[in-house]
Amino acid sequence: LPNPLTRSGTTARLLRGVLRSQRRFVMGPGEPYTCTPILPHFAAEVHGFSLAGKDPLPADVVARIKDDMKKYRVLVFKDQGRLSGERQVQISQQLGTIESTFYKHPKS
Repeated sequence: LPNPLTRSGTTARLLRGVLRSQRRFVMGPGEPYTCTPILPHFAAEVHGFSLAGKDPLPADVVARIKDDMKKYRVLVFKDQGRLSGERQVQISQQLGTIESTFYKHPKS
């Protein structure tokens, strides 16, 4: 098979950009987790942090999640196990106002 990185044009630039974005960022001192971009300008996978527990997330973590949501638009927290509905609501409330769209749908 030909090497896609030796191709010219848009496809090759996109592939090179995706591969560059897959580099893992090293967690610096005081950072609660690391992000690995999934695509160059959209979505990141979060590493080194667990959403489990009963206590609210620390304020610095909430601020960092909000900043990373602005930067990547989507954060993927893999391998978190089962988070209760109560825990999901608790974390969501820390990140902003919760809005239910269930009853806003015309078929609800």
